[in-house]
Amino acid sequence: MSDSGAMIPAFIDEEVEAFDAALARVAEDGLPVLLARCRNLWCQAAEVEIFAAAYLLTNILLMERLNRPILKMVYVDEDREGQVLPTLNALRAAFDGGFSSLSNAELWQSLVLERVEMSERPVDQIRRTIAFVRGAGLMERSEYLRRADVFFGTADRSGGYCSPFTVYDSEVFRTVVTAKNRTLEVLTPEHFTAGEATYVKIENARKIVIVDVDFRSSGWLAAWMENVGNIVDAKIYAAGRRTEA
Repeated sequence: MSDSGAMIPAFIDEEVEAFDAALARVAEDGLPVLLARCRNLWCQAAEVEIFAAAYLLTNILLMERLNRPILKMVYVDEDREGQVLPTLNALRAAFDGGFSSLSNAELWQSLVLERVEMSERPVDQIRRTIAFVRGAGLMERSEYLRRADVFFGTADRSGGYCSPFTVYDSEVFRTVVTAKNRTLEVLTPEHFTAGEATYVKIENARKIVIVDVDFRSSGWLAAWMENVGNIVDAKIYAAGRRTEA
């Protein structure tokens, strides 16, 4: 007889092992990283699709400049009890479906630009990147190849989620990502702040970008998009070469 009260795991062993292997590539192969930390997304649950659009736009900006695969990570950090799993499921629905296909890049742009007024510089950067993606024929490839492969993690406060990774950043310029068998310490001397809602941290040498969003502020999206210019101007893109921080 099955236990009707048994907890359904938020993550399966394959996810944990796959992320552990991916994190190893950061150290071994210099795999670039885009990590978004979502704080209190329950405050604006209807914004999940907009968040996904902003993340995916940022990802293709990095792709164009680095010309390399990127380790994509989204970390759920909720301060409301019982909210982690609903938020995680909503994010998975947004990223795992056809919405994350590169064929929807212009939709991501429209969703973001309809919500916020942005200065011409980040808007121009986004438009030029989408034109590059279209011109390279990436929108026409098979859906499987066009979809973003995103790893999810959670701040496990219940002891039952077995998250593939956790994120710890008690110091402004130091972030620690811990997986099953590996730890990644990120030192980010380049730190861009926009309001109280969002800040971006960059480690140049290893091409790591961290976007930290607190959804308790209604200005989170505008703050993120205004930081797009800082992201693409960072020294990690200089002639496509690894540079020192």
